[in-house]
Amino acid sequence: MSEDHNKTIARRVFEEVFTGGDAGLIEELWTADLVFHHPDEPYVTRGHDGLKARYQGYRTALPDLNCPIEDIFADGDRVAIRYTTHGTNTGEIMGAAPTGRKVTIKAIAIYRFENGKVTEMWDAWDVHALMRDLGFLSEPESTGASAG
Repeated sequence: MSEDHNKTIARRVFEEVFTGGDAGLIEELWTADLVFHHPDEPYVTRGHDGLKARYQGYRTALPDLNCPIEDIFADGDRVAIRYTTHGTNTGEIMGAAPTGRKVTIKAIAIYRFENGKVTEMWDAWDVHALMRDLGFLSEPESTGASAG
């Protein structure tokens, strides 16, 4: 498939699945043997069922999830996406009760395509910002020192 086709599929993932809430598209847009790597977790997510479970966790924690794409680039069978996630934490997240707080998370994803579908994903997002926005971390106090 072409780089333009792969970018179109990546946009659909963000616009229709993540932001639009259409989990029914998972089997259409991802291969059955997909692998989702996440650097902050000691495991990977595999297959449609694994992705559906992960997706449901995100939608439960942040039901108004919105993931606009900031940049998208393609090179061969890979697409890189810089995006920002916005949402309100009204469901359990990471084993913690809902906080009702709004979160903004900057992230970068790389998708590898096979036969027109996403088959492998790497995702790196700002976990510190998420923890801060949820109120689990406080802002560091300013020391009054300047950098100059």
